[in-house]
Amino acid sequence: MERGKQIHPGAGAGSRSWGATPFPLDPSCSSPEEKLMRFVERAVANCGSASELARRLRVRPATVSQWRSGVKRPDALHLIRIQEIASLRSLLG
Repeated sequence: MERGKQIHPGAGAGSRSWGATPFPLDPSCSSPEEKLMRFVERAVANCGSASELARRLRVRPATVSQWRSGVKRPDALHLIRIQEIASLRSLLG
């Protein structure tokens, strides 16, 4: 390895960089909780209802309600799916 060069995971050809998101986060969000809640709200909007988002994520509607209100946070796997669903309209439209 050359001196001074850093290797980043996923930096090879055809792979997605770790920091890239398919949809830009709103820079006016000040906290991670606020960003998370906006992701959840966008995913709900793209699904048409919180119940439909819950069905797609295979969680109870009450769980989505807790995420929306900030009582609980989704785990990493659900967060990835929420991002995919929230980004769907941005990618298609």
